[in-house]
Amino acid sequence: MTSASVDWQIQHCREIQEKSGSLVRSLASGTTLENFLWLCSRAQAVFTVDGAASHLARAFGVNNVTLFGPTNSRNWYYPTAGSLAVQAPPSKDHICRLRNLSPDAVIEVARQALR
Repeated sequence: MTSASVDWQIQHCREIQEKSGSLVRSLASGTTLENFLWLCSRAQAVFTVDGAASHLARAFGVNNVTLFGPTNSRNWYYPTAGSLAVQAPPSKDHICRLRNLSPDAVIEVARQALR
């Protein structure tokens, strides 16, 4: 798992790693651009919020799942067999936020990506 070098993101990645045991290794803020490209190109699958990793994985032909919050998936996602997306539902204020995504919805799409 990679992330930017913002303190809250590093902490969030640390928590995910701790809760997942040996399934996830956090490389938060510890990768170079070259490392990041290598990881995106050789992963079994890439799970990401909308951003560079999603677009790189698709370009490298790596199965990927992209989570969309306020960014509208209709503008930035083109469906293919190996490229899946989950759009967060809107809150009461009509803004789509990643925290509105149910874990079950994400897990179901992740299973599809790994089939």
